[in-house]
Amino acid sequence: MEIFTSIPNPKANKSTARKLREFQVDLWKIYTSMCETKLGLELSDINEILDSIVNEKKLSPKFIFAFYELSCSMKSGDITGILDSLSKIKIAIGNEIISEKIEISSICSEDWEWNYINYLRSYERKNIRNESTIVRPILNNSELDFHKKNIEVALNLIKEQTPCIYSEVEAYLTDIKIFQGRVLRGDTSSKVFGAIWLRVPEKEDDQVAYWIEHIIHEVSHLKLEALFHLDKLTLNCDDEKIFRAPIRNEMRPLRGVFHATFVLSRMVRFFKTASLNGYDKRFRDRLQLCRLQLEIGINEVLSDKANFTENGKKIRDSFNECSML
Repeated sequence: MEIFTSIPNPKANKSTARKLREFQVDLWKIYTSMCETKLGLELSDINEILDSIVNEKKLSPKFIFAFYELSCSMKSGDITGILDSLSKIKIAIGNEIISEKIEISSICSEDWEWNYINYLRSYERKNIRNESTIVRPILNNSELDFHKKNIEVALNLIKEQTPCIYSEVEAYLTDIKIFQGRVLRGDTSSKVFGAIWLRVPEKEDDQVAYWIEHIIHEVSHLKLEALFHLDKLTLNCDDEKIFRAPIRNEMRPLRGVFHATFVLSRMVRFFKTASLNGYDKRFRDRLQLCRLQLEIGINEVLSDKANFTENGKKIRDSFNECSML
């Protein structure tokens, strides 16, 4: 079974998730071993938990983020930060580190989020009116419930129309964190793997279509990020901003354009499938835009200046089949 492909496959998801977990646990064991050796700490309780979670389906992003913060403190030699991070890991272990279902909530609803939210708020890009990023929590319960219901409808439509894509939602998604604001629309990161961060749609937008588009977008980023943990995939340097971005009006490194093209192939797959099943009027504009953007991405990743590993080539060469072009 091939895992290095853009074509969604439930069996491949299980294999990828397992390999990702093994990678994470092996890395985290290196961190705890270094802390024990360098600082004289006794961390057998953490190591025992790490041994027990290799077979688990999805981990809480809180747990994953605590290890990311630990790695940052270790790199900088910040002993206080190391001890703080280990304390967060122990607290996470004492609560719930396995995510069984998808949680939908406003940002700022859990303590562990704050450092990551500050990172989101530092997003430097500006909109066409030269306005800066705003990322704010949703405090009105009725507004939050309104968006939750639409997100649930969106998830059900993804499951109904493209079960193969929904299998990735089940395999990788743990939390949907929503916010009010401007400029930044969504975010996903291996630092908080499993969580996606999405701005709520404008009132005049098709609410459900918006959530479908952006949930598939961010979950596809999660899937590809998992594969990047297992293989380098792209060989061009990240400071080589020589590729036309299919979604943004700028030049970007190959890794970014590869990510965008991967995402677009899935979005086209969903909107085309749903359109064939009677949703053509509702999703026509989104399908057309995603197709145009996908063509740009495919042209860029097929150019002579784009260099891939063998596994990266497998994913690249699957984009047309994935998108059903």
